Amino acid sequence: MAKTNEHEVCLHFTRTHLSELALKAERFTNDLMIQMQSCPTTFLLPLKTTLDKNLQEFVQVQQQFLSNRIKFQLMRYKDMIHEKELFQTLSAHNPLTDDQVK
Repeated sequence: MAKTNEHEVCLHFTRTHLSELALKAERFTNDLMIQMQSCPTTFLLPLKTTLDKNLQEFVQVQQQFLSNRIKFQLMRYKDMIHEKELFQTLSAHNPLTDDQVK
C-alpha cells in the first residue's frame, strides 16, 4: 500500500491508520485510569511523602550551595577592596617608582 503512487490511496490509508491509533490510545488511557482508581491509597501516600521529603532536602542543599557561593564571592570582593585600600595607603606614604608599579 505504501509503495503506490496514488496519493489519495496513501492519504486514506494514513488517515485510517491514525484514527485506529487514536482509538487505541484512548482505550489504553481509559484502562489506566480504571487501574489507577483501584490502586490502594496506602501505596500512593508513602510515595508522596517520600517525594516531598526528597524535594525539601534538595531545596535545602541548593540553598546551602547558593549561600556558600555568595559568601565566598562577598569575601573575595571584601579582600579586593581591602587590597586596594592598602595599596592606596601605601602609595600615599611612599610614592612608588615606575618599576615598583609594574
